[in-house]
Amino acid sequence: MCIGSTELYSKPYNGVMRLFIAIDLPEEVKRDLWYLALDLEHQAEQARVVPPENYHLTLLFIGETKRVNEVRETFGLLRLPEGPVELVLEGIGSFKQQQARTWWVGVRVTDVLTTIYSDLADLYKAAGFAIEARSFKPHVTIARKVKAAQPIALAAPEHSVRAKRISLMKSTPQVGRMVYTEIDSLELP
Repeated sequence: MCIGSTELYSKPYNGVMRLFIAIDLPEEVKRDLWYLALDLEHQAEQARVVPPENYHLTLLFIGETKRVNEVRETFGLLRLPEGPVELVLEGIGSFKQQQARTWWVGVRVTDVLTTIYSDLADLYKAAGFAIEARSFKPHVTIARKVKAAQPIALAAPEHSVRAKRISLMKSTPQVGRMVYTEIDSLELP
């Protein structure tokens, strides 16, 4: 049985987990994002690049909760789209966090992605979870704590891929990094 197997999480769990719902990315996309992150790291004075195994598109952040079984039950209620979910990378940006910046590659906003996000937010709010009210801006984080004296020049890699599944993920801190583990998934058409 592999570490990421959902079989590990088939029994009720009573501890606290940090959870989010995401779409994983194909290896070729992760590879190109990794090269982009290394280029950013080379141009910056300081940067903590995200390892490629952690690249994903977050659909909904749930946060820390002991209500893991309810999270899984609610996840299973998601109405999946009838057609494919296409992910198109476009644009690069950053936002300020404290004294540094977090850099990301954008994912084109589509009606399908927006509907999935809205449906998830509605399901979890109805189940009593405190879901942050903000607009959906799909992106993949490639680096955190970035500081640079000069402007950073990057171009987003061109990719258009079909998502294969939506995953309920657990985030665990381990020696200066986060480890993400899939605990449940829903296959997409």
